[in-house]
Amino acid sequence: MKEKYKNSLIIPAAIVALFSLGIYYPVLNTHFVNLDDIEVVSGMFDSHGSIDLSSLYFCDNVGRYYRPLIISSLIIDFNIWQWEPSGYHLTNYLFHAANALLFWLILSRLQGIFNYRKQAVTAGCALLFALHPLTCESVAWISGRSDIIATFFCLAGFCYYIYDYRCQSFVVPLCLLLGLWAKENALVLIPVLLITDFVLIKYKTTDSRQAAYSVFKWIVIFTIPLLIYFYMRMGGLSQLDHGIKMSLADKSENVVNPEVNNHLHAVNYLINMAAASGFYLKKLFIPFPLNFAIVKIALIPYFILFIFLSLLSLVFFFLKKTWGLFWLGLLIISFSPALLVATSKMAWMPFAERYLYLSCLVWATAIFFAANYWLSRKQHERTVFILLAIIICVWSVSTFNRIAIWQDDKSLWTATRHDSPDSAKVMFKYASVLSSQGQGKEAQKLLEKAAEKINDRAWKSYILLALADKAAQDKETDKAAGLIKQAFAAQHNIYTYEAMANYLLNSGAENEEESKEKAIEYFRILYGIKSDPFYLYQIVKICNNEDVLLAKSIYQEIISDHPKSKYAVFSRKILDKNNHQGTSAPPY
Repeated sequence: MKEKYKNSLIIPAAIVALFSLGIYYPVLNTHFVNLDDIEVVSGMFDSHGSIDLSSLYFCDNVGRYYRPLIISSLIIDFNIWQWEPSGYHLTNYLFHAANALLFWLILSRLQGIFNYRKQAVTAGCALLFALHPLTCESVAWISGRSDIIATFFCLAGFCYYIYDYRCQSFVVPLCLLLGLWAKENALVLIPVLLITDFVLIKYKTTDSRQAAYSVFKWIVIFTIPLLIYFYMRMGGLSQLDHGIKMSLADKSENVVNPEVNNHLHAVNYLINMAAASGFYLKKLFIPFPLNFAIVKIALIPYFILFIFLSLLSLVFFFLKKTWGLFWLGLLIISFSPALLVATSKMAWMPFAERYLYLSCLVWATAIFFAANYWLSRKQHERTVFILLAIIICVWSVSTFNRIAIWQDDKSLWTATRHDSPDSAKVMFKYASVLSSQGQGKEAQKLLEKAAEKINDRAWKSYILLALADKAAQDKETDKAAGLIKQAFAAQHNIYTYEAMANYLLNSGAENEEESKEKAIEYFRILYGIKSDPFYLYQIVKICNNEDVLLAKSIYQEIISDHPKSKYAVFSRKILDKNNHQGTSAPPY
């Protein structure tokens, strides 16, 4: 009997795995796109082919992008596959299939706890997640794996918890920490597990005190991985203290009427939060139209939708049908990290589809319980299975077709330009595609249009630098110089500093000495932004023949701070040569 039960579980598990792998199989044939981080990863290796992993996990900058586990996975892929894109896509592909199977295991456990009978519903709801069109972006985009891997560890921790295995107090928080190293949205595991823990214990024992005690125990357990994570991310207590002070600093001194302004800002913020919630809720149930670069949403309609859903849930609550409010709250919790992105300037695509990858799990779980509720009414059994089959078919076709736009840069940005024709940022990306196809004039017109349209200062600087590169290629040096200065005025960032420094060195200005000093200053700033010995080497090239002592000190700084880099090897040779000759030989 036991063996028969196990065999009956193999079939639905195989169906989930085969459908997940089959529908997403074309992703293995896609190429790199200009949004992938492979070049960044390859540049992290020193001349000996090694990399400092400790600097990835122990951050030295409060505001730094912190995804050490994702960078580590890309490093592993790079060591194995080098520049073969299918290998990188294989990692995403397999992790997503693993997520589908873990989710199926969780639903199977819930099926047993609540005495549900239909295994077909369990497998069907696992496929609702696996094939959901909103998961496509995370799977097809190599750098989108942050959502997949963070979700993998959330699912692994939750699965370990719900199957009630031993050493839960160690394994589950470890999974949380690993998930946080992949992406911050792994924090969602905490409220979801706490709510589940309370509901399950209350369901089994009807003892609210026991349920509350268990929840409190998990809160204490979760503080350990959270403290470790924030300590590592903030680079220790001193940086953590600095980050808190920065967050609490008063920024209202330049406001004419701070109280009125703050009230208006708070109201506007809440309206945007509500509208974003309405948009995401709609997306989970009706994901169409699909778009890689959703920058703006219709504020009023989605705000009204959210208010309507909230009121409807309250009505159900007062009618003693708490499930409506429960699932609405759980869905909002699942995409709460995405709400912070949507209402801030953290990302240039504030409403990206990949932000809902983890939320698709919660949505599919809600469908699982709804389907089983309707199955308990025998007259609705056929309707439930027909609806599940229809949604799975629609999801499968949509996801399979969606993968095609990720084939390469051309297909991605052509489709995105069609979906977001007014986005200046998309114009900038699409212009790079046109330029690569030899359509330089069309690319230039698009960049000029984007430069006029854009309000974001950072992106304006990128667009102006792209126009400057085009002008330099056309031998229009004065125009290129003017565009570089405009980009630098728009925003001081790593790209504009580098462009200005190179311009000062190659402009042939009358005051050559002043230009060199300014270029050295900019390279020093660049080195402060990004600790790359290349910038120190540039300073040496500028000052070597004129300031021997400064050149020597910079060579020593390169050797001291970057001992394994190719620039350190070069610096040692120069210093050894100078020691033998008693002079400072030029490095070129």
